[in-house]
Amino acid sequence: MWLLNSFTIELKDFTSQEVPDYAILSHTWGDAEVSFQDMRNASEGMYQTSGYEKIRRCCEQAASDGFDYVWVDTCCIDKSSSSELSEAINSMYRWYSNSRVCYTYLVDVPSNEDPESAGSAFTRSRWFTRGWTLQELLAPSSLTFYGQDWVDIGTKASLQVVISNITGIHISALLSGDIGLFSVGQRMSWASRRQTTRVEDTAYCLMGMFGVNMPLLYGEAEKAFLRLQLEILKSSDDHTIFSWTGERLGAGAGLLAHCPAEFVKCGNTRQSPNNGGVSTYAMTNKGLRIELPLISMTDQYTNNKHSASLATLETRERRKYSSLRIGDRFASQFFMCGVYLAVLDCRFELEEGSLQSSGSLAIFLEKKGEKALGARNRYVRIYPHLIESIEPTKFVTMTSEVYVKEPGHYYSHDKKKSRYNPWYVKKIAMAGSGFTLVDAYPGWCWTGEGEGMQQSLLQGALLGRGALVFRNSAREGFLVVLSVEFPVTYPDVVTFTSTDVDWENGANAIGDLVHAQPYNNDSPETFHDRAHASLPGGFVVFVSMRPGRVAGKCKTIIEITVEQETPQNHAQTIKNIDASRH
Repeated sequence: MWLLNSFTIELKDFTSQEVPDYAILSHTWGDAEVSFQDMRNASEGMYQTSGYEKIRRCCEQAASDGFDYVWVDTCCIDKSSSSELSEAINSMYRWYSNSRVCYTYLVDVPSNEDPESAGSAFTRSRWFTRGWTLQELLAPSSLTFYGQDWVDIGTKASLQVVISNITGIHISALLSGDIGLFSVGQRMSWASRRQTTRVEDTAYCLMGMFGVNMPLLYGEAEKAFLRLQLEILKSSDDHTIFSWTGERLGAGAGLLAHCPAEFVKCGNTRQSPNNGGVSTYAMTNKGLRIELPLISMTDQYTNNKHSASLATLETRERRKYSSLRIGDRFASQFFMCGVYLAVLDCRFELEEGSLQSSGSLAIFLEKKGEKALGARNRYVRIYPHLIESIEPTKFVTMTSEVYVKEPGHYYSHDKKKSRYNPWYVKKIAMAGSGFTLVDAYPGWCWTGEGEGMQQSLLQGALLGRGALVFRNSAREGFLVVLSVEFPVTYPDVVTFTSTDVDWENGANAIGDLVHAQPYNNDSPETFHDRAHASLPGGFVVFVSMRPGRVAGKCKTIIEITVEQETPQNHAQTIKNIDASRH
């Protein structure tokens, strides 16, 4: 462990048995930080930087407090050595915990302001938004805050209430240092609103909080957070790790979260009392194996025994999937078929320190057929944006061995870089054909005529679809069907006559027509980004899909054009029809 002599500001290396008492610095990085190499090969310019001034003032404070040595992350780690960097990151929580005092320097907080006043610079400090500073807040037993001029503005103990309000961390966790008393979900929630410069660091900065170690693999992106959760599972039976909520795209979700932000609602999730009966679980080549009580949604609705909570959920989902009328038949097909509630051994604590709690938390799983995945008992999580609180004793449950496989693709959560962007209909040109846009399906996910569908909201089915409905005065027309089928999206055109659609049946009629179209999941070679179809009256419709930007945001641009049919575009249409038959 490299330490700085607080008097000479020179580096010295210590073995783990020789480490003396030391102070430690917590701060946010700026543009002129001093590195390990800078300290070893000091130049005249280094002493003029703000980074060196921060180190000098830290050493000055440590010397004043009687400490001979200081640890500063910018210059006490040789980052040119991958092994030393890995050792430092895996040891960092322990190093902060073992320090005698932590000096927290807030460069954006003036010392002449009351840190506890509403809207103070202290409450808005960038230090409270960074991923790495979470462990630097929790681990030290003694922590003092310094303003931008290195004047003491308070300690973790004296500012405990305002810090708890800023961070959402229980005061007992701030002061006791025994964060193991808090559930996995709660600890994840503390990190849910924090950011790191590198995606992988959202996981690496949490290793110490969960007492796990793992190698650093920069470049693995979100898989680092998956690895962190798998390491936690090796030593924990805490089901709150499955209590996250978040949006998902594509063919269902696994049991593990993509990032800490998905635990934002888990601040009061606790393991159920007397959870000695919790089953073990393990990661296998078929997915995460776990035994869970399952409630068949089909049975519950067939027997009309579902609770008020589930009735509310059904109403919410049905309302969300269309702004038109929607009947029980379509709701049952779309919402309940093959769906189970999996009961977790955890609850919401209604108030901090209260003995009162909610019912057991439950998540939605959909069982996959043997043809799809090749084995029994395989499931995916659906409706991952929802989590229910129920009393399992009021339901018929069956404890089953469940395998849930994590998605094979982990993509960036940066919306600017994601391939899954909202659909935006940029062009609708009907060329005097008599066809007009009369409806959008499902109505809930279109923000307005011509505006794009938010794919991230398509959570109700394993494969999501939406459509724009075009019709003429004779009630003949076509649907432009936009499908989300992991990992791609594609358009199709479905034509109909006046007798194909029962318009009095509203959304059911449109929904049945949309979902009657075959999916491409068995024939991935048929995926495409353009579609054509012949229309009544001698017209042809062309649909194209491409990435683009609208109002500074990434979109998937949809263009729909109807033209008078010519020999050239008729031949193209016939070619597309023949290709679809094969």
